[in-house]
Amino acid sequence: MRLITLLALLFIGLSVRSQDFASLETLYEEGEYQQVIDQLGKPTDPEGWLLLGDSFHKLGDFDKALFAYDGAEDITFKRFELYLHRGICLFSLGDYDRSREDLLNAHDLDQHDARIPYYLAAGAYMTDDFKLARNYLEDALRLDPDYYEAHYLKGAVYMMLGKPTTAEASFVACAEMKDDDQRLQLNLALALQDQFRFEEAMAIFDKLVINSEDQVLKETYYHRGHCRFMMHQEDLACEDWANCADMGDTEAMELVAKTCSGKEKKAKKRKRVYMAF
Repeated sequence: MRLITLLALLFIGLSVRSQDFASLETLYEEGEYQQVIDQLGKPTDPEGWLLLGDSFHKLGDFDKALFAYDGAEDITFKRFELYLHRGICLFSLGDYDRSREDLLNAHDLDQHDARIPYYLAAGAYMTDDFKLARNYLEDALRLDPDYYEAHYLKGAVYMMLGKPTTAEASFVACAEMKDDDQRLQLNLALALQDQFRFEEAMAIFDKLVINSEDQVLKETYYHRGHCRFMMHQEDLACEDWANCADMGDTEAMELVAKTCSGKEKKAKKRKRVYMAF
């Protein structure tokens, strides 16, 4: 009788815990990540650590997310999720070697998730291995032809490989899916500029100057200045660089001080592609 009572209490305890965890998962799905963190406290099992890591990850607190993922190391039934999520977290922390290791482990468990080759490509891009990045992106897009971020990164990769025409095709594919991404429009203008299609690039730059947020506006002034400089519109180029300099851009300040003053005949360029992972 006593044994039956103890077993009944055990099953009741497991049932209550299962219900509590289900409510936390519901909160997570609803985007209430801080509530999940507050209610979890210090988890007592790997599943809880994984959920805690995912919650910190969603809030952009990657160091705490990594600590929690490491606490879930013993998890077995969700090992794929652990490897994938921790691999992405490590990428966000700039630890590309460890990120690659986790992502490859995730790939061993599931070869059909397009996020794996995408983040492998992103890691290769960040370490300047653009040909490897291109190959991984082909895998990602084969798994998910409508993967916006993969098309975007593919465009960035081809820009870095010096193939602006191919890059343009990727950026156009992105624009067909989401035409309000200002950084995408900026990159598309740069791809056109690299093909000496200055008028088309200028049309995009002009729209961005009117409608874009401050950070994109600053970059637009900088690069529209270069486009105008290449079109032999030096005075207009210097106006753009002066506007960019007024927004605190040190490279634009240098152009104003040297190129616009006649001390130098060339205009320094900077990184041509803008990514946000």
